[in-house]
Amino acid sequence: MVSKGTQFIFTPTEPVSNVRITTNNTDLVEFKDTVRLSCSASGSSLSFLWFNDSVEVTASDRVRITDGGATLTIVTVLRYDQGSYTCEVNENVSRFLFFSLTDNIRNPFVKSSNPPVEGGSVNLTCDASGSIFTRQWMINGVELKPSENIVFYEEKKVLLFRVLTRKDSGRYTCNISNPFSSDFPVTNVRITTNNTDLVEFNDTVRLSCSASGSSLSFLWFNDSVEVTASDRVRITDGGATLTIVTVLRYDQGSYTCEVSNLVSSNSSDEELSVGVRLTISPSKMPLMVHYVSDGPDRSTLKLSCSAESVPTAKYTWTKDGTTLGQSHEYTKDNIKFSDGGEYICQATNDITMKSSEASRTVYVTGINFPQTFIHRAG
Repeated sequence: MVSKGTQFIFTPTEPVSNVRITTNNTDLVEFKDTVRLSCSASGSSLSFLWFNDSVEVTASDRVRITDGGATLTIVTVLRYDQGSYTCEVNENVSRFLFFSLTDNIRNPFVKSSNPPVEGGSVNLTCDASGSIFTRQWMINGVELKPSENIVFYEEKKVLLFRVLTRKDSGRYTCNISNPFSSDFPVTNVRITTNNTDLVEFNDTVRLSCSASGSSLSFLWFNDSVEVTASDRVRITDGGATLTIVTVLRYDQGSYTCEVSNLVSSNSSDEELSVGVRLTISPSKMPLMVHYVSDGPDRSTLKLSCSAESVPTAKYTWTKDGTTLGQSHEYTKDNIKFSDGGEYICQATNDITMKSSEASRTVYVTGINFPQTFIHRAG
């Protein structure tokens, strides 16, 4: 008789102890920072749960739980992420870990308590949404210092003028910052360009926009219509440079660069945008000559010449090598047989120095002239 036994292997479980949380940062800036919380403990067969203010934290598009649950990563923190975080390991709870978010400064403003009047007093208030720590007042770009007549209150939130004088006139700016973000209003916006007088199908233009301020964003407009990138239009350097390759006449217009940041976004302040006008000349100037006989006895000769040109072309009429006039129209009264011949109109673009010619041969055979002839240059 054979007896069979059952073997049972017992592995003792080490109790959980020394639960603790570490993090790479506890003071965070909204929309900017990423935080990583790591939970560690002594023991075996560990399982981890994360809580924020007693609400379990689960994985999402911005929240990652890795390393078997031991690591919690929050990407691009939002204000809703702040709170007291705990790590629970096999029902053993870690100590509390609190991290707070520092809001980016938003919607700043300066307002006056009343219209400024010489001899009166006035308060200027500087405020914004977000976590504000410091304010700096400037007048015409220079830091404003307190004096007998100028007093700051509420950590420079309020600027008081005891008695206004003409010397107090100027542009007052309030710069708001905190230890993690410092945004200054946009000023000194300017455009530079390599050329403003361009030839169609030939030239490439580059517009560069610069400004003082922080965290700048750029938008380009042509006659109030936003300019976006395309096969010929390139927007580079973070939006600060606009390049138009092989310009067309449709590209001409008044170009504006609008610069903004969190401090002065969507502002209509004139200082936020400047413009430059591009003039584009056609590479070819189609030329047209009109010939009309006029007058009571049909003895007046009228010739007119027109060309597509930007800027407007300058015209010269010649006959037999003699200059007759420098207008788009040429008129001759009481014509004679000797006035017959070839009349040449030359149109010249002063910018491109390109010119085009068209001619009309006039035959004087009596008073019965044909009324209208049109010649288009080839």
